Amino acid sequence: MHTTHKAWISDKKSVNKVAANQTAKRMVQEKTPAVKEKWWADKVTELQQAADLLGLKTVFGPCRNGFAPLCSKDGQLLAASMDILNRWTEHFSKLFNQPSSFDKFNDIPQITMAEWQSHTGQQS
Repeated sequence: MHTTHKAWISDKKSVNKVAANQTAKRMVQEKTPAVKEKWWADKVTELQQAADLLGLKTVFGPCRNGFAPLCSKDGQLLAASMDILNRWTEHFSKLFNQPSSFDKFNDIPQITMAEWQSHTGQQS
């Protein structure tokens, strides 16, 4: 490395270097949005030209509408949308409607509202 360049790099408090850095930073911050906008405009033009030339399905791929096949409990493949929805309903009903093994609420002493209010000093 050239000695003059080495000396310039090692001088961390140079006013000229700080000013040059601030100027460069400001220029980058000013030009970045314009560069991004140009990139997106070019990308849109490129995609539109490809779609016009090749067709939308070639550029963007086929459109997938509908439901993915699902298996029933016995392993049979379900393809109809209502059968699939019913199978999901059955699955989540079984998943979320299970009996609870948590019985600690029975151990909590129950008091009436009047008892609570007299205990806390509140009046109804």
